[in-house]
Amino acid sequence: MATEKIETVLFMLDEAPTFTWPVKVAVPVNGKYLNAEFTAEFLNMMGDELDALTASNPETGAPRKTDREVADQVLVGWGPDLKGADGAALPFTPENKARLLGNQRARMAVVGTFLAAARGMAAEKN
Repeated sequence: MATEKIETVLFMLDEAPTFTWPVKVAVPVNGKYLNAEFTAEFLNMMGDELDALTASNPETGAPRKTDREVADQVLVGWGPDLKGADGAALPFTPENKARLLGNQRARMAVVGTFLAAARGMAAEKN
């Protein structure tokens, strides 16, 4: 079994304002789920900004922001691998973003992927 080499880069305290990451969306097909994938561009949040995004109400324990609000805030673009029904690349527009985030499976995949990548958990899985 071949092992994948992990690339090492110099850590920089002042990181880029955004980063790209593959998002896998589970799509039901014929009684099973298949992974559909596209490349998302996310805000590069850290520290207090990330904590505020995921904070819960101290009285109820409920999240202060809905998954839709989190996804809308952190998703700032996507690559040409996100396609429309005609197979053409879907441009990143407010309307197309709203359509994507209107799909619950896609929205949950966006939020989950962002949180795992932003917290460094995605690196642990590789």
